Amino acid sequence: MTDETVGEKGTREPETGATPIVEGDGKGDGGASSGVTVKELGTEVPGHPNRRKAILGAGVGVAAVAAGAYGLSRLVNEPEATEIDAVYTGGDEVPLQDPDSNLWRDAPSARVVLGPQDVTTPKLPEAAVSAISVRALHDGGMIGFRLEWGVDEESNLTIKTDQFRDGAAVLFASEANAGLRMMGNPAQPVTIVQWKADWQRDVDKGFQDITVAFPNASTDFYPPLVKDAHDAVDVTVPDAYMQANATYRLAGYAADNFQSAIYRVSPVEKLLAQGFGTSATAPTQDASGSGIWTDRGWRVALGKNMKGSDPNEVSLEPGKTYGVAFAVWVGADDNVGARKSPSKIVLKLNVEVAQS
Repeated sequence: MTDETVGEKGTREPETGATPIVEGDGKGDGGASSGVTVKELGTEVPGHPNRRKAILGAGVGVAAVAAGAYGLSRLVNEPEATEIDAVYTGGDEVPLQDPDSNLWRDAPSARVVLGPQDVTTPKLPEAAVSAISVRALHDGGMIGFRLEWGVDEESNLTIKTDQFRDGAAVLFASEANAGLRMMGNPAQPVTIVQWKADWQRDVDKGFQDITVAFPNASTDFYPPLVKDAHDAVDVTVPDAYMQANATYRLAGYAADNFQSAIYRVSPVEKLLAQGFGTSATAPTQDASGSGIWTDRGWRVALGKNMKGSDPNEVSLEPGKTYGVAFAVWVGADDNVGARKSPSKIVLKLNVEVAQS
């Protein structure tokens, strides 16, 4: 999702612990002044194609072993979902900034099966994650999802050229059309909200510069950031560039590229698409969310305003049904762009009536 489409309803149950697309990205203020407003655990041992871990044990089923390895045994027992129920919160705000909020327990857990991305390049012939757990809430104004999935390595830095991020996305369509594949089409535009682990790190810890990847590097002279070639300087982004009036050297930042934002205000991007290769950052960035790393993998909350802010954005109303799809990226397996694990089908999204 940013390149793919998206089963029996889940049941409400006590939460026992951690329970899971899209791509797209102004100025150093995180986009505020940019033009942009501000496994299924099944019959095979799951694992990442590049980092498989075989766990063998006499008398133990492969699925059970896999579940133990990922700490998401509950997914094994849940039926494959074909529908997602977005439960009305009763007036409480959807806790998009708190994936651990007890409010998420009010929504039934649904197991969404993911598969390979074998339609467009770059392809992913085998899903890196085979199933995610999904819960959905709405408060009449915002709709949010909590996604949980197992992964054995956290990937939240993209400073080096061989680093890729973990990510997750939700795709909204005007209807659950079985013929809708991947990124929608001109007759049926889709809206996507994508959470990115490296953006989450920027939000939590501040802009992650090259010094994070190479902490022992030193700089003796770095024109035009120092006037005296004999004075060593610690080059930090963006402070050193701003002090030297040299932000023009930060090409993406200077060009107001939303993907190059330095002061990140949200780890979630909203995108619009009408087919392969058309996904673009939405003019109005009003999506929100937050993700946390647990001993079981990622737990991420993300969502958007139910009423669309931009042309062709999918709007949602309580009491109606829409289409929804999901996808995740595993950075440790070099997942990027279309190389992701999307849901196998477009699920039906039932938005519960908002009762007073």
